[in-house]
Amino acid sequence: MLPLTAALGVVLAARAYDGDHSFVSVLLAIVGISALIAIHELGHFLACRLTGTRVETFAIGFGPRLIGWETPKGGKRRLTFGRRQFDATTGAMDVRFSAIPLGGYVKMAGEIGGDGSATSGVGGAPREPLPDEFPAKSVSQRIFIASAGVIMNMFAAVACYAAAYGVGVPESPPVLGDVAPGGPAWQAGLRAGDRVVAYDGKAVRTFGDVRTEVILTPRDRTVEVEVERGGKRVLTTLTPAYDEKEGMQQARVLPSARLTVVGEGGKKLVVGPTDAATVDARPVVGGAQADGAVRDAFEAGRRRVRVERGGEAVELDLATAWGTPSKAAPRRLGVAAYVPLVARAVRPGSPATAAGLAVGDEVVAADGAPVWRRGDLAARATLSTLAVRREGREVTLTAAAADAAAVAALLDAVAFETEPPAEGVRVLTSSFDFVGGSPAAAGGVRDGDRLLELDGKPVKTWKDVLAAGLAFTEKPVALLLQTGTEAPRTVSVVPAAPRDPASGEARYVASVVREPVPVDGPLDVLALGARRAWGDVTMTFRSIARFFGNDISFSQNVSGPLSIAQMSSGAASLGMAAFLSFLAFISVNLAVLNVLPVPVLDGGTIVLLLVEKLRGGRRLSDRTVGNLQLVGMALLLLLMVFALRNDVKNVFGVGERP
Repeated sequence: MLPLTAALGVVLAARAYDGDHSFVSVLLAIVGISALIAIHELGHFLACRLTGTRVETFAIGFGPRLIGWETPKGGKRRLTFGRRQFDATTGAMDVRFSAIPLGGYVKMAGEIGGDGSATSGVGGAPREPLPDEFPAKSVSQRIFIASAGVIMNMFAAVACYAAAYGVGVPESPPVLGDVAPGGPAWQAGLRAGDRVVAYDGKAVRTFGDVRTEVILTPRDRTVEVEVERGGKRVLTTLTPAYDEKEGMQQARVLPSARLTVVGEGGKKLVVGPTDAATVDARPVVGGAQADGAVRDAFEAGRRRVRVERGGEAVELDLATAWGTPSKAAPRRLGVAAYVPLVARAVRPGSPATAAGLAVGDEVVAADGAPVWRRGDLAARATLSTLAVRREGREVTLTAAAADAAAVAALLDAVAFETEPPAEGVRVLTSSFDFVGGSPAAAGGVRDGDRLLELDGKPVKTWKDVLAAGLAFTEKPVALLLQTGTEAPRTVSVVPAAPRDPASGEARYVASVVREPVPVDGPLDVLALGARRAWGDVTMTFRSIARFFGNDISFSQNVSGPLSIAQMSSGAASLGMAAFLSFLAFISVNLAVLNVLPVPVLDGGTIVLLLVEKLRGGRRLSDRTVGNLQLVGMALLLLLMVFALRNDVKNVFGVGERP
């Protein structure tokens, strides 16, 4: 059949696998993906043997032939090296390994492009196909041959998923770790610690299922979500919002996490995904929300926090909690974009409403102290007054939050702006990711400073800062800053490497919860594998439909070979179960993509055969078929252009903070 390299390069980026990329994991990625393509082509080969169709070449890989077995017609199989020794027109079959292990193909006698042409040598006039050639077979036999690769990929997907479940597939449970204020889930009343039971009437098993269903929800559609909260079932409605940056629907929730804190004397405290705890008396639910509370305290200037859970408490010294600086990560300044604390949503009937906070208010101070970030408010033990800028004048509001729990209740009811202004750049010092604190703060940068120049180059937008961050080394960077109405000043900042949580020395670790999916014997494993593979099929078709409905950005969410290789390598580094699951997912995508009715793909071949059937067995001319295949190839090449463009952006993209 025809090559699958182009089809492989266009796979929906619906899942991401993070991990290290060692030489072994990269090698496993190459071998695994090559094996999937070989399995696809093996399906075509076996179907040819079952139908008595002569195969001229069965190739694993492309490019120059390295080694293989040639079988002359009526002769014995021979191992040969280098170029082919027996011509296909004599009836010889060649099973070969080629130099480029990124695809494969089955070339059948009598098909267009085969060595044994479908035309005679006399003036190029058509001739009747021989009995063992592809065109001589019935339409049903040819459809079977064309679809056999897809069938084999589905068998491979079921087998890989079943093997993964047998090993133990680590999945994040459908528990919400945290809910972004102002997001769709927040608007729906969902909370950290909620376990999602059903989405739009469909039962969900993992957080990935929830995320997939959200992505595939049509724009502006409201769905019912059933959650388990405190031992009771709660039903609410959710309207996902389309995110322009991500190019897809979002609910703005985080997966559940487990926070492990080691305090003085080696005392350990673990906050699980649904545990009720406090961080400096601020109530939180689950490790993800506890992690956010610690980050708020740290960015607000605290160096010690007290984490409590179930009557146990740990005092954490933030100055000694981190791991060592990362050797591989690029150096950064330790600044973040300043986003004015403008309220864009306030929950009715909440403490925030009672305090008089309204949509459009910009919070500038709390109890007389300047406020630069939400964490400056969240980390407070009490809150008496808020100073807000409203319609050009400053207004003082009475908050009356007597303790950290009251402060948290007030803030949980407010959603602040999340995007920096389009023009002008103001910065905040950011120290959470650094062992020794923010390099910017050490160099003299102040919260709220206006950044005018970086190493003599004007700065107009935050993107200018991100672009400059790609080139930071240990060399000092000159920043031209302005504080309020003061005269501009120049400071020198030495970029530093961020901490490495995997260094083995961290006493504070927040990790996404992944638990093996429970199974009950071999039959259950097989059933889970089949159910998961079929779920991937329906999800992929729904995703393609959403592309045409503009619910998912086509240009942002299609991955090419570089991203696929990176995800495959990352999955391999996470363990055999994750790697097998990833291969199963890719195998399903290969099956779905090849069954699409595009000339040059298996689905296009099947459509042409059905057209032949409707024409009463009259075949389309070789010229017509060839032209249609050229159109199909052009479409695939266009897809590859989009995919490779996304690869450059995703694999070599810019980070969030310089």
